[in-house]
Amino acid sequence: MLALLDAVERARAARFVFARLRVEFVAAHALARIALARATGASADAFRFRTGPNGKPEALLDGSAVPVAFSLSHTRGMVGVAVAAVPGLRLGFDLEAAGRMISANLVSQIFRPEELRWLGSLPPEAQGPGMMRLWTLTEAFIKATGLGLSEDLSTFWFELPPVIRFAPNAAEVGQTWSFAQRLVMDEVFAAVAASPVQDLKVAWEETSLEALLGH
Repeated sequence: MLALLDAVERARAARFVFARLRVEFVAAHALARIALARATGASADAFRFRTGPNGKPEALLDGSAVPVAFSLSHTRGMVGVAVAAVPGLRLGFDLEAAGRMISANLVSQIFRPEELRWLGSLPPEAQGPGMMRLWTLTEAFIKATGLGLSEDLSTFWFELPPVIRFAPNAAEVGQTWSFAQRLVMDEVFAAVAASPVQDLKVAWEETSLEALLGH
C-alpha cells in the first residue's frame, strides 16, 4: 500500500507515533487512490493532492484538478472512501464504530435538543448506537461543507431516516442536501452526505485491501 503513496503522504504517515494510526492512514490513502483510479482510468500512483477551498483535499493529475469528488475516513480496523464522478459536488463520508461511547458532557455540546429528544425516546441499549448514527451523519455533513468542527453545530440537526434540518440563521438554508447511511459488517456506521443532490443513490462495496491489491 505504501508504494501507491507519494513522498508527501509517506512523510505524513511516518510522523504518526502509533503503528495502528500509521497503518490506517496509509490504508485510507491507498484506498482513495484505488477508488480515484477506478473513476478516472488513471494509475493509482499517478495522483497528487492539494488543499482546496475550506481545507478540503483535491486530487490532481498532471497538475490539473480531477473532476471527481471524494472523501475518506477511517476508524479502528476499517477505512473507507466515497467517490463521485460529479464535478462541483460537495461530498462527505464518515465511519464510526457503532459501539463507541460519547461522554454525557460531549453529547450535550454536540447534539441539538431535537436530537436529544429522539435519543431519549430510544431504549437504553439503543441510545449508544443512536448517537453514532447521528454523529456519522454530522461528520459527513461538516466534511462535505469543508468547515469541519468549525461548523456551527447548533444551526442544524438530523431526523431519522437521514434528513437534515436547518435553523433559520444557518448558512445552508435553501441548499439541497441528501444523505445515505448503513451499518458495515455489523460493527461500523457509515454515512455519506452530498450537495446539491435531491435523491442520493450509493453503490456500497465492502472489500479488503488484499483483494483490491490482488494479493
